[in-house]
Amino acid sequence: MFKDWQPESEFLRAIDARQEAAIEARGKELGKELGKALGVRELLVRLLRQRFGSLPPEVAGRVEAAQLDELNLWTSRLLDARSLAEVFEGGSSA
Repeated sequence: MFKDWQPESEFLRAIDARQEAAIEARGKELGKELGKALGVRELLVRLLRQRFGSLPPEVAGRVEAAQLDELNLWTSRLLDARSLAEVFEGGSSA
């Protein structure tokens, strides 16, 4: 009775297809987030250098390690900041 049973039954293939689609969708979502972060990071560094000159290594490292929400916050603060400290700690203008 079970001699013809295959582990890759129609049911298992359907589950695998759904899981594959979910993994692919998540991968695309992560890729978009990484792409956005990369773009914001590059813009932030360019604007910081234009405004404040060369960046200290600790600032460059902090920007490189930051997530998108933090990069967006710093980019917004840059508009009113009078120093690098105000960009990264908020200063009196935050």
